[in-house]
Amino acid sequence: MKIETEEKDGKLYVTVTIPPHSGRNKRMKVDLPILLEALEKRKIKHGQCLHSVKVTNRNLDGCKGTFIFELSSPKPKTKPKLKPKPKPKPKPKKTTILTSQKVKKKLDNN
Repeated sequence: MKIETEEKDGKLYVTVTIPPHSGRNKRMKVDLPILLEALEKRKIKHGQCLHSVKVTNRNLDGCKGTFIFELSSPKPKTKPKLKPKPKPKPKPKKTTILTSQKVKKKLDNN
């Protein structure tokens, strides 16, 4: 698989050429996921894909195809502003049987 890249008009044109199918060459198919792996291995930076094709080597016409990508621009690193979360209000404790009995005893003693 031969990959050629060209930059023009703020876009990256990637032309993929594969050898035609014959006794030596097996059938091949190159689509977007396979091309993205190849670009990562070659450390070619790119943006979002604008136009993709499926390149196969079953006939001579399909052995070549051009993919078009946006050029990736370095994004400025900005920290998102986080608002502090409001603290939850404390819930009043539930009265249990023991605490209500203690209150009754105190009232009875007085």
